[in-house]
Amino acid sequence: MTLRAQILASSELLEDWPAELCRRLQRRGVAAGVVTVPGELPLQGLKLLLLLERTLFHLQPLSAVAPPATLDAPDIVIDLSGAAPSEVETPTLYPLFDGAPGDAAIANALLSRRAPVVDILCLAPGQSPRRIATATPALEHRHKFSLSYRAVAAAAAALLCASVERRARGQAFVLDEAPPPYPEALAASPAAFAATTLAQKIAKQLTKLAVHPEHFRIGWRRVGAERAVGQTLVWPAEGYRFIEDDRKRYFTDPFVLAKGGRVFVFCEEFPYATGKGVLSAFEFFEDGAVSPPRLVLEQDHHLSYPQVFERDGALWMIPESSAASRIELYRAERFPDLWRLEAVLVDGVRAADATLIEHDGKLWLFATVAEDGLSDWDALHVYVADKLCGRWRAHPGNPVLIDAASARPAGPMFKRGGELWRPAQDCSHGYGGGLTLCRVDRLDENEFRQTPKTRLKPPRSWRAHGAHTLHHAAGVEVIDVVGWRKR
Repeated sequence: MTLRAQILASSELLEDWPAELCRRLQRRGVAAGVVTVPGELPLQGLKLLLLLERTLFHLQPLSAVAPPATLDAPDIVIDLSGAAPSEVETPTLYPLFDGAPGDAAIANALLSRRAPVVDILCLAPGQSPRRIATATPALEHRHKFSLSYRAVAAAAAALLCASVERRARGQAFVLDEAPPPYPEALAASPAAFAATTLAQKIAKQLTKLAVHPEHFRIGWRRVGAERAVGQTLVWPAEGYRFIEDDRKRYFTDPFVLAKGGRVFVFCEEFPYATGKGVLSAFEFFEDGAVSPPRLVLEQDHHLSYPQVFERDGALWMIPESSAASRIELYRAERFPDLWRLEAVLVDGVRAADATLIEHDGKLWLFATVAEDGLSDWDALHVYVADKLCGRWRAHPGNPVLIDAASARPAGPMFKRGGELWRPAQDCSHGYGGGLTLCRVDRLDENEFRQTPKTRLKPPRSWRAHGAHTLHHAAGVEVIDVVGWRKR
């Protein structure tokens, strides 16, 4: 039996994302339609701000397929009218943004250049509302109101689609407590936002003439496993030694692999002249010296995040190849500098920083995926297989997490006190702004849950505004940090 979902949309929404939500539900086999109900304009000046941005940044409005309207006897109602319902006759889902409904709540957060927390509530007849899903979307372009609004709408749509699909599979809603109270939003001005955006646009162009605003550096130290950051959950007092570069390139995404008594660090090398990442390797020597970088893999498309590992008597690499829209597996023909493409593990996805782990007899890939308006900063997907080159299956809950602060992988997962942990990038204030170390509470083919336990920002002495990757192996711990660097 086909599930029937009726969407109620306000006549004064800033953009027609309910129609896009309807299209996504229809694509998933749900009979969905949109009914427009009267609404109020969120804030004076917002539509003028949208028009200004479309002119200034050459943005196009959302295009949507006109869906059917009223459905008879819907199984579920999705209320996007901007008024939280109090009594219903049909199970009803509705989003809150920082605890309040509607575009005004979204706008108050975005005009302050921050993302609202998106909660999906379920109200059943005769019951109190319960939170069934939550997300904190990433704002890749927080100085562009239009794109930030779409990011928030995409997160809400993804949560609503997942909730409806769960209902369509006959699964009960996962009920949580009502959302916590949020602080009262401060009044914001669209005119002030536009003025600041113009000033930042000019300042950004001038800054690029003198510095590389996002220059990555790799730091390393020799340390036993018991004193690694993954165990202590704090940065070391003694700090790291940083690999030098010539300012014509940067190095990032470090991974350690030891073979034959030699220790190598594989990483992305990004020459500014080409604007395309390649994969390189350094060798670490006992006396603390580091070899010059050696090119190990280059393709027509950008490569990064080279997770290297040994398995089944061979050496393997899973680099990020999102520019090719697939997750690739390479085998070493000659270590460390000759690699051959062995298999495409997952095809047709723009997956960032795919990270492999073996858990409970199965292999799991974690990656953030940019699709349906979500960002590869915040939308975590999981894939599972029985063998490395076997058939990889998408987790039914994908995206299993939408959280700018703890979704995107930041290095290999590790064990701590017998529990599985994963390092994640904290992109809540910008790409690679810090590390979040998370304990994995559940990982199986039905569900994924994690608990963020600590967030690490780089100390001022590192001259960096972000930390990006963490890995410890063979007695060597590597990190990378990002900051300004003179040209």
